[in-house]
Amino acid sequence: MTRSVSLIFMVVQTVGIVFLIRLSRAPASNNPGYLNSTVVFCAEMCKAMISMVMLLWEMYPLHHMKLVMLMQHCFNVAGLKPVLLPCGLYTLQNNLLYLALSNLSGAEYQVTFQLKILFTALFSVMILGRNLAARQWFALAVLTAGVMAVQSRSVTETRHSQLSAAAQRRSFGYGAILGASIISGLAGVCM
Repeated sequence: MTRSVSLIFMVVQTVGIVFLIRLSRAPASNNPGYLNSTVVFCAEMCKAMISMVMLLWEMYPLHHMKLVMLMQHCFNVAGLKPVLLPCGLYTLQNNLLYLALSNLSGAEYQVTFQLKILFTALFSVMILGRNLAARQWFALAVLTAGVMAVQSRSVTETRHSQLSAAAQRRSFGYGAILGASIISGLAGVCM
């Protein structure tokens, strides 16, 4: 039951985020827009505050010693070193995702971003030395074929339009989502 609820929540959350970002990035005459980096920064600050609240909740009731431990834990620079690279990569990835969503349709974005699974598998084989079964390699090949099928439609449209402005934006969006997929795979393996 918990798995089903978690899966439903994750699907709703993922689709909701893509829908809201696409809606907020839609051009409007009275909408001045916003900086992607500002949204990513605010989201990361919200995550940090939620993490602090959850940590305080776990430590309840707070005693003086627990509060000192919390402060030492939160401001321990040496303890942050192992997560600095993945944090930086995920921040870059989030900025690229906003660029991709500004230049691709929601469906193209969702399907193409599934390449993160392929890159995570490739990096886990190359960096961590893990072995994948033949069935897993076959699943990755099917995933890649599905993404290529979605992109082949865009390539055909691009040839017919002779790199119109829309085709250039779509190519830029695909480059951004490909970069985000590679970074996601690398960051996942680095954690």
